[in-house]
Amino acid sequence: MSTLIADVTTLGAGIKVKDLELTLVRHDRTTFPARLLVSQIEVRNSQAFAVMAISDLTEARATETKILEHQDLLRQLAENISDVFWVKNAKTNQIEYVSSACNEVLGLTEQECYSNKDYFTGIIHLDDRERIMNQRKVIGNLGLDLRYRIIKPDGEECWVRERLQPMIDASAAVYRTIGIIENITESKIQDDYSAQTQRLEAIVKLTDGIAQSRSGS
Repeated sequence: MSTLIADVTTLGAGIKVKDLELTLVRHDRTTFPARLLVSQIEVRNSQAFAVMAISDLTEARATETKILEHQDLLRQLAENISDVFWVKNAKTNQIEYVSSACNEVLGLTEQECYSNKDYFTGIIHLDDRERIMNQRKVIGNLGLDLRYRIIKPDGEECWVRERLQPMIDASAAVYRTIGIIENITESKIQDDYSAQTQRLEAIVKLTDGIAQSRSGS
């Protein structure tokens, strides 16, 4: 309490408000975090007069702790997956968070991602760019699942899959977008190879059937 008194008495003449955070003791001798607002200070005959308000910060501190724990968990999860995880502010179009996997998957540093408001549009292959930009504009409440090519700064061409999920506020407006980008180049090559193999087998069967029909006639 002596520390509190010292803090208040140092306000001096003309000071209107002082905002303090401190630990107080309840009647049952348990402690709690509190906020003390001291205002309307006047000095008359060398005496200080003040209006003080104390608020219990226990619930606020607990909420802050939970938020920090969730943020730390999210960061740990994001930093331990091979895909790029990112969060974009829908109003400012600014990237608010991007995982370090952006270096491996996109060929971009975290700083390059934060400073670029087009959120990776510049590295999309020119043949895919217009389509992807138009699709991103109509994300809707259910999100998007996109596949396209990118050209990394070192010239490497890759196929990626981008999944977008909007975060909706109470007024049904999108205020943030969460995205995950993964490199699907290997699976895309395998899919293309399988498709080509199937087409070749179909051609072979068709050719064989035509040949048999001619020989039979």
